[in-house]
Amino acid sequence: MFSLINKKQGVVLFAIVFIFAGIFLFTNTVKSQDENDEEDTNKCLDWSSYFSSSDSRLSKEGIQKCKDNFSGVGRTYSWEIVEERDYCYDVANGESYCCPLSPSCCPECIIPTPPAPSPPPTPTPPPTTLIKPTIIYPKENAQVYAGEIELKWSNTGAAFYKYHVETGGEIKEEKTIGYYGSKTINDLVPGNYSWAVCSCNDTTGENCNCSDLTTFQVVFAPAGFFGGIVPCGRKYDDPNTPPPQNESVPCEYKHVFLLLKNILDFILWQLGLIVLVLLILAVGVIYYFSMGAPSTMVGVKSILKSAGIGYGIMFLAWLFINLILSLLGYQISIFGRWWQIPF
Repeated sequence: MFSLINKKQGVVLFAIVFIFAGIFLFTNTVKSQDENDEEDTNKCLDWSSYFSSSDSRLSKEGIQKCKDNFSGVGRTYSWEIVEERDYCYDVANGESYCCPLSPSCCPECIIPTPPAPSPPPTPTPPPTTLIKPTIIYPKENAQVYAGEIELKWSNTGAAFYKYHVETGGEIKEEKTIGYYGSKTINDLVPGNYSWAVCSCNDTTGENCNCSDLTTFQVVFAPAGFFGGIVPCGRKYDDPNTPPPQNESVPCEYKHVFLLLKNILDFILWQLGLIVLVLLILAVGVIYYFSMGAPSTMVGVKSILKSAGIGYGIMFLAWLFINLILSLLGYQISIFGRWWQIPF
């Protein structure tokens, strides 16, 4: 009997110990959970102002896990988004708030804010009233020397101008930018032309007000206005040079070859021939006054021989230069336009 009582007391004692151990473990677990919740909460940003709503469209959708490393239980609330209305949420237990949830803690649960409506397009201002420009040069039936031609018109204050030149059914058109009334061109060959100029609001040349067509004639300048060795950057075109050579265009690297050609032509076919003629005259005078002296004849022959050899060397050098240029791909002939490169 005593043994049975001791066994019963032992069981009761064991049960009491087991109960107290369970209470102790449960208390520590809850405390650890509260500490973790408090730690997660401290990581969240401050809340904005709270509000309450009786909107019937608010509905609880359910419970789901938002983050694997989030110690609390994530709850997702969804509602119909209404324009120009902000939303915030929290979890309340009775009348007190507990373990608040912040959107910064759980970005997967944030309902995206609707984008702001796009601003209405800026209306295009009506076009400015355009004034028709007046042609200053060349005027009707004017004669213009071929070369550098400056087209002039009255400045109407437009931001853009457009001019066009017509000849033989072809139209040359170009737009200019800036508050000025002139444009220089240098590619008009002799012939009859018509031209007009327009004041424009934009670079497209669609909204313009144009002048009337004016007819003029391009002719070669008279002798004395052209010539020389320099093949570019001049006021007027030389009619004696074959096209497409144009002395009125701006100088470029390609004009070095034209300059070399002009220098060689001048030395060989102008200066050299004059020197030969003067030399022959001088030899004749010397021979005439020497009365046929043998020493004079030897000197005359030596002079003529030296002049011929010198001129022959220059001519061979000119042919050698032509040969080198032809091997490099230049178009050449004995008296052709050898300085031009084929493209």
